Amino acid sequence: MDDDPPTFPPEKDGGSPGGGRRRWATIESRLDAAAHDARYDPYAGGGARLERRPHPLLTLFLVGLALAGAAFVTAPLFAFRSLRAAAEYGDVQALSQLVDYNAVRQSLRTQLRPASAERGPPADLLHDPLGALRRAWEPASPQADVDPYLTPDSLAALAHGRAAPAATKTVPGGGLFGGPVPAMRFWSADRVRLGVTDPTRPARETILTFERRKAFSWRLVGVGLPQAAPPTSAR
Repeated sequence: MDDDPPTFPPEKDGGSPGGGRRRWATIESRLDAAAHDARYDPYAGGGARLERRPHPLLTLFLVGLALAGAAFVTAPLFAFRSLRAAAEYGDVQALSQLVDYNAVRQSLRTQLRPASAERGPPADLLHDPLGALRRAWEPASPQADVDPYLTPDSLAALAHGRAAPAATKTVPGGGLFGGPVPAMRFWSADRVRLGVTDPTRPARETILTFERRKAFSWRLVGVGLPQAAPPTSAR
């Protein structure tokens, strides 16, 4: 009697003996697998792989910064496009916001000289006293009339690379810029120069200078009149 092995009642798990032990073994295996999952255990796999959570605020900030930089760089081109369109359609109110007329007048006066500015030799006080007095009272540097260069038709012609004052109205062109695409000749944070080549005469180029007045606001402050290339000497 004493040498008989002990007997235990069969475990009840759906009527199959040993079913309880298998059930607990299955639960322990699941817990062990979850404990070593990298999503829950940062030290799984030697600690080399960690789950990184996305940062939407940082992503939005970087995207916004990139868009603001692109808008700042391309703002002069859009100002040029607005100037050309306003001049083509004769929108005087829009031109008053896009053009600094006083600065443009000054830039044009340095390039244009009236016919009276070509002064001859000074008169002799002994032989021509009246001519000498008249010459003394004349303005030292007469200013040219540059207002014909600032009409909407003339500004449209200059924006297309053609000479001004314009005798005919400029027909709006197609494409993104509505005409010849300007070339960037100079760029800085406060001043930009754009060159526009005449499609009919590639040797002539008009230089338009824009100056930044606000964060994204640019105004025309100077016009370099188109100059013809010097003729080549015939051999």
